[in-house]
Amino acid sequence: MTRQQEWALEMIERFPDKPPMKLISEYVENRRVLPPSSPFPGAWRNQFTPYSVEIMDNCSPFNPCQRQTILKSRKLGLSTAIENCIAYFMGEVPSVQAYSTASGDLAKEMSTSKLGYVLDSMGLRNLLAPLENQNAKSRSTGDKLLEKIYPGGKLLILTSASMMARRALDLRCLFVDELDGLDPLTSSDEGEWLKIMMAHTDSYGPRKKITLFGSPGAEERSVIKPYYESGDQRKFLVPCPNCGRHIELKDEYLKPETKGGELIDAYLECPHCHGEISNNDKLIMYSPEPHCQKYPKKKLEPARWEPTKKPDPIQPSYHINSLYSPKGMFSFKQYYIEKQEAEAGGPDAMRSFVNTRQGLPFKESGEKPKIKDFAVLRGNYREWTVPDDVIYLTMGCDVQRGERKIGTNNPARIEATVMGTGIGGRHWVIGHREFLGETTDAFDGAFENFWQWCEKNQLKFYRSDGTWLQVQVLLMDGGDVVDGRDAEVVKFCARFYPMMAFPLKGFGMLRADAKKGEKPDLPNGMQKFRWRRTGPADENFLQVSTWHYKMQLYNSIKLPRQAAEPQKYGFNDFPMETTDEYFRQLLSAERLSDGSFKDAIQGEGRRVEALDCFVYSMAASDVWLDHKLEETIAYYKKAGSSPEQLEVINKTFVLKRLRRELLGIDLAEEAAKDV
Repeated sequence: MTRQQEWALEMIERFPDKPPMKLISEYVENRRVLPPSSPFPGAWRNQFTPYSVEIMDNCSPFNPCQRQTILKSRKLGLSTAIENCIAYFMGEVPSVQAYSTASGDLAKEMSTSKLGYVLDSMGLRNLLAPLENQNAKSRSTGDKLLEKIYPGGKLLILTSASMMARRALDLRCLFVDELDGLDPLTSSDEGEWLKIMMAHTDSYGPRKKITLFGSPGAEERSVIKPYYESGDQRKFLVPCPNCGRHIELKDEYLKPETKGGELIDAYLECPHCHGEISNNDKLIMYSPEPHCQKYPKKKLEPARWEPTKKPDPIQPSYHINSLYSPKGMFSFKQYYIEKQEAEAGGPDAMRSFVNTRQGLPFKESGEKPKIKDFAVLRGNYREWTVPDDVIYLTMGCDVQRGERKIGTNNPARIEATVMGTGIGGRHWVIGHREFLGETTDAFDGAFENFWQWCEKNQLKFYRSDGTWLQVQVLLMDGGDVVDGRDAEVVKFCARFYPMMAFPLKGFGMLRADAKKGEKPDLPNGMQKFRWRRTGPADENFLQVSTWHYKMQLYNSIKLPRQAAEPQKYGFNDFPMETTDEYFRQLLSAERLSDGSFKDAIQGEGRRVEALDCFVYSMAASDVWLDHKLEETIAYYKKAGSSPEQLEVINKTFVLKRLRRELLGIDLAEEAAKDV
């Protein structure tokens, strides 16, 4: 009898004769044994980490929760609780699941160390299927390094760099650890990794189980923070051992206990009774039957999670800090010491403390251009007219689904900016306009209103001498995959063929991939933009580094206007009718010390599309100029120019050539002068 046959017979004998346990917390209680290296070796007890019970039970098949988000600090044991959920879906309700973490090393540690203890202590190791290969001298099992195969399912252990993220998978359970440490894109940059992975669970409908958890990073770049904010933002409340009223453990209640100037301990002061709560009191606060020290016979309600927004059982979210760490793992005193060190250590030390102890995204201080009078930014030309020094036009568009409230200041719409480009890094905003209507159909609503406008004026705009210029490149933000806007944007851009109209997706920064032979445009190996097949049907999208173009804008805003032309390199000009509201939108983002940008929160009464459209217009300008540079080099190569002659062909050369063409100068006669 082969190993596979023996294993199959054993699995038949193990076939369950009763329904699965309903709650994961009940399944794991006294069943899992933690190793000697654990802070609490021995049988798993839910009362050590009562805040983990609801989180585990949300993953139970009979619970309505489909996705939960846990914004957490370190030293809480929640990662260990997630291991219990994985074990449940291996041994009790076998399913296909995936666990992701921030790096390959952490994935290997999960597979070989952490998960190994779970399988062995719960008697699940023999569930892993034996797989025999064609080499009789060699045998492998279902216990592979990053894949565990068992009856009824398998567990994939991966990172965002894994090619597995791109494969067509059907997952019932997805657990994503250290979300803010993951690369937001797949290894091939074909899409946003998390959204692709969550889409793999769609075939299970309301039975899917997604858990996003981890310590956050910088607020402006945090991936997990928006998911937390979209949930009901639950806080864990514990009964005060002195008065019995439920409180949240916050460091603002933390007080030092000193003797002779030396720190002896730290305690929390109850905001209700002002009684002292010691670290040892966690045994009372975490007990299933807590009691009040002042009134021992008084029955108290156990600790519980409480939503701070409208309860959402389908997509709850949680926040918890290190003050909740169980007794024996991380104390109030240690928390107080680390906080003092962080406050004395400057922004970097404080960032680490906020992320890993408070379990919150770190908000960096930023700056905006300080302009007292927006009048200094306005030029001497009318909106929708082209200044004489403009050589070509581009357009950037933003698609907004808006809000459905009556009378909202944030309706569904498309906004568009037409920009002119000239020599010396000069840009002129020709005009900015919005087109109202639904954004769910590329042939209706705002899309159709915008199309009719483009058809009417043929995207041609006139100079004072009557010469017209036509928009050469149109870029439109593809929006979010989840709401389907990207597919409609792709269809809409196709309506402009053969004009160069492309969908785009904005990212903070884009790092060049040396393995693919990509060369960076910017310092530190970054790119301004690049083409990637990331669309709903594998279409080309332009990925744009929005931070680069925002930096370019903010640097140019500082340039003073000269009394006479020409203006300084990179100067941006705006029509005389430009409103103050437009400028407020344009300068709405905060520039941080590390070169990143924190965008303003968009919502009712707050709009930011002017900045987005400006950024996309600048990117479109670079796309067109790069295209013309390649075209010009190819032209002169064909004309027989030497390598030395080709070296002088740069973007300024191309712009001068385009200006001569615009002025009607015979380029054939000028070619000898150029090269």
